[in-house]
Amino acid sequence: MIIGFFEIYLSGHRYEHISHLMEYLQANPTDDRSVFILHPDFVLPLAVQELVGNEELRFEIIRFTSAEQQALQSGNILSRSINIFGLADGYARKYEVDHLHFLTLNDVQFALGMHRTRYTVSGLQFKPFVRQQRKSVSQRINWLRKYYQTWFYARKKSVKSVFLLNDQSSASYLNSTFHTTKFRMIPDPVPDWLPEPGFSVRDYFKIPPGRKLLLHIGSLMKSKGTLDILDAFEYIPDSELAKFSLLLAGKPVAGMESQITDCLAAIRRKSPEASVIYHNEFVSNSILKSFFEQCDAVLAPYHDAESSSGIVGHAIAFSKPVLVVKGGLPAEMASEQSLGFLIDSLSAEEVARGIRGMLTTKFTAKSPAEYLAFYNKKNYSRMIIDAITESR
Repeated sequence: MIIGFFEIYLSGHRYEHISHLMEYLQANPTDDRSVFILHPDFVLPLAVQELVGNEELRFEIIRFTSAEQQALQSGNILSRSINIFGLADGYARKYEVDHLHFLTLNDVQFALGMHRTRYTVSGLQFKPFVRQQRKSVSQRINWLRKYYQTWFYARKKSVKSVFLLNDQSSASYLNSTFHTTKFRMIPDPVPDWLPEPGFSVRDYFKIPPGRKLLLHIGSLMKSKGTLDILDAFEYIPDSELAKFSLLLAGKPVAGMESQITDCLAAIRRKSPEASVIYHNEFVSNSILKSFFEQCDAVLAPYHDAESSSGIVGHAIAFSKPVLVVKGGLPAEMASEQSLGFLIDSLSAEEVARGIRGMLTTKFTAKSPAEYLAFYNKKNYSRMIIDAITESR
């Protein structure tokens, strides 16, 4: 059996997921042939390089051209879906794959529903529509569009498995709604990185003694609640601002830098008691783990209820409470470990209420051992490979 793995992205989760699959295939050889069809700038992950050593790779890497990559950047949702699928299909036929796995299925849903393939298909779908809000007219239209978009490709016999990160509830709903068993929950692995030896977050950032340390980390953007967190300082009394420091760690997305700077200036004008550390730098894996290990709580008030969250996974690994919005997947993940502090909606006032509540709430978390035993890269990769080989 020839198995193809297709991905046009290199950032964040995608690169980690490619690495997980490569590590698994290298460590668990089979008679099947595996071909990765990837971004032209793809570099073999360090973890894979270390595992391979002097051995031969037990998979192939095919990089499509820069011109092909550039051609995917323009167009509307439909035309882009057709173009991405066309690129994947061309390479799948060239290398005569029997099964093609899309590491990001979202981009090809429209085209997949319109085309027949000589090979079977699986993929990882991010942000399924199930949890999306339907309060406004535009939200209801968007929900219906994604409903029919999902139905359009899920009805295809060639589509064998669709994986949803951490979301058994949505997988069950989709299977029941579309009368199928194709949708499967898959664990979003918590990386097994180690904290930086001897590194003290409080000493490095000169955090005053006695203050609790709240962490907001990752790509800093509106959808992750970054601005809501900063705006929340307006609704917290000086007496309570003196009880904590906020570590804002990560790189802002395009257009966010000036907004963050303006918010920080407003906070400084409002109260000398406020303590916000803005670490606008690349964070290594070991330092990131140290941040989670040494903080007192994590702030993750995401706008997207359907988004999985690697940040929540890191927090669970160190039994850190997490501020999350009620009803979303991150809230479900944190609450299952008795670590969720839930706010009713996403606004600066609600985030302020949540921060104030977290300062005084005592959490009795479940042991993370069972969680980490399942949410790891081996199970992630094994479940994908097993599902693919079952479909032969």
